[in-house]
Parts: sequence; C-alpha cells; structure tokens
Amino acid sequence: MKNHMGMWIFLASEMMIFGVLIFLYQVAMNQNLNEFRMASHDLHFIHGTVNTVILLTSSYFVALSDVKKNRLFLILAMILGVVFISIKGFEYYDLTQEGKFPLNFKDLSSAETLFFTYYGFLTFLHLLHVSVGILLLGAAWFLYYNPKEKNLPHNAGLYWHFVDLVWVFIYPLFYLIGRNYGK
Repeated sequence: MKNHMGMWIFLASEMMIFGVLIFLYQVAMNQNLNEFRMASHDLHFIHGTVNTVILLTSSYFVALSDVKKNRLFLILAMILGVVFISIKGFEYYDLTQEGKFPLNFKDLSSAETLFFTYYGFLTFLHLLHVSVGILLLGAAWFLYYNPKEKNLPHNAGLYWHFVDLVWVFIYPLFYLIGRNYGK
C-alpha cells in the first residue's frame, strides 16, 4: 500500500474530476429528464452494452495476470481495450453522420444538444483514459519480469480497473436512462 500511495492519490483526483462531471450531468438530466430519455434512444445501445462487457472482461484479464503471474492476460486486456476504442470510433462516426455528435449538431433541441454535449465530453474523456490505460498495460507487460519494477504492473492494473469503474457509471447514465420509455 505504501508503494502505491501516489497512485491512489492520483486515482482519487481522477475520481473527483469524473465525479464532478457526472454530478453536473445529473443536474442537467434532472432539469431535462424527458428530453434526455428521448435522446438516449439515439445512442447505439448494443455498442454501449458490448463495450461494457469488453471492459469488464479486460478487467478480469488484468486481475488474472496478477493472480496467475502471466503477462499473456495483459495482452488480452490490451486487445480488448483496442476493440473498445474501435467500437467507440464507429459509434462516434455514426452519430456524426446523424448530426448528433459535438461540433456537428443538426436539428436538435437545446436539451438534446446538452445531452449529446455531455455524452461526447464524458465518453471522449473516458476514451482518452482507456488509451492511456492501454499504454500503461503495455509498459507493465515489458517490465513484468523485472524484479526491480513491481509498482508499475500493479499501478497499471489499478488504473485499468479505475477506467472500468468510470464506465460502469457512464453506461447507465447515457445508454439506459431511456430504455423503459418509448420514443
């Protein structure tokens, strides 16, 4: 724990950033609940669900790499991270074509614009964290058997689990809020 205190402090600061953004989104959602529910129907529910499974599976692989002391699981986690980014890229492309992605809004109400602005900002910020996580897992893979370097593999795993935890909050806020309401 002592060797990882800096990482825990860093993750706590990251949690505060995402926490504030999610809180602001919640306030906006409460003020525009029906419009946000309707706008969530325009997201690609299957993409979001598949990406949730992918990130949770990758987290499982990261944990396995620590338990089984096998860095092959880090490679599997990195591959799943790349798949996550690819699916998110397809989703961004589709939303851009439909005029529902930031900087390309077409014929949206102010509430829908607000919903897609939050969606774009939070998911893109998360996507940047996934990218950094893949780089950290790659560095951990290289240093895995170096007896002098025990902190980086563990800290990379903590970071990856943090990235997954953030997605567990983002997914229902954007993809599930309108599921029980018709469009």
